[in-house]
Amino acid sequence: MIILLILCILFYIIINQYNEYFETNHVYTSDEVYQHLEFISDLLRDHNIKHWMMYGTLLGGVRQNDIISNDFDFDIGANINDTDKILQLNDKISDKGYHLYRPHVEGYDYDTLTRKINLWRVSIKVEYKGIIFGDIHLYRTFNDGFMRRFDIDTKTYFWPNSTIHRYFVNKLTFVKIRNRYFPAPFDNEFLLKYWYGSSWRNIYYTKNFNDNSGFKYMKLESMIEFLRSKGIYVLPSINTKIKYVFPHEQKRWIEHNDPPIFGQY
Repeated sequence: MIILLILCILFYIIINQYNEYFETNHVYTSDEVYQHLEFISDLLRDHNIKHWMMYGTLLGGVRQNDIISNDFDFDIGANINDTDKILQLNDKISDKGYHLYRPHVEGYDYDTLTRKINLWRVSIKVEYKGIIFGDIHLYRTFNDGFMRRFDIDTKTYFWPNSTIHRYFVNKLTFVKIRNRYFPAPFDNEFLLKYWYGSSWRNIYYTKNFNDNSGFKYMKLESMIEFLRSKGIYVLPSINTKIKYVFPHEQKRWIEHNDPPIFGQY
C-alpha cells in the first residue's frame, strides 16, 4: 500500500513537471491567441456575461487592430459577481479542450507584509489542452464608483493599481481585432496612456512585460482629473479593511492613491 502511494505521488510530480515544462516551452502565436480570444468572448457574449478587452489585448486592438506579436495570452475584464456564472461554463466547453479555473498565488498580510499562502488572484485562467491562453480579470464595484480587483471574503486587494472607474465600462464601445469587433472600455485611449504611459503607441511589448503593473509611475490622481474633465467628481474611498495585498510593493501604491477611509482596524 505504501509503495502504491509513493508511486502515485511520483506520478503526480512527473505529470505536473511535464505540464509545466510543456506550457513554459510552448511557442505562442498570435493566431492561437486570437482563436481562443474569439472563442471565449463569443462564449461570454452568448451567455450574457458582460466583458471587455484589457491591457495588451486592448493595446493591440487600438494600435494595430491585431494581437501583438509578442503577446502570449489575452486579457479580458469582467464583473466579479459573474464569477460562478463563468466557471459554470466549464460544463459546456470541457469537451472542446477548455478549462476555466481560479488561480492562486502567495499573497501578503497587509499590515506586516508577511507572506500568506494560497490567495485567489481575483481572476479566472483560461486553459486550452493544458496551456494557459488568457486571463479574465474580475472587478468589484465599490460605492465610490471605482472598480477594484478585491476579494471581499478574504479582504484581498489584488494588483491595486489596476483599479479603474465604472465610467469606463458602464457603457462599452468596441475595438476591432482582425476582422471582428470586441467589447472595449469607453475612452480606452486614456486607459492605455494610464497603464503604459504617454508613449503607449510605441511601447515594446514582450512576454516578460508585466501588463498588470503597467506604467511604473501611474497615479490614480490622473484618472480622477480625467473624470473631472468629463464632469464626474469622485474621490477614492475604499471603506473596508484590507487584510491581504498582492504584490507586497503595492501597499505603498494604496497608501498614496487609495487609502482606506477608516484606516486599518
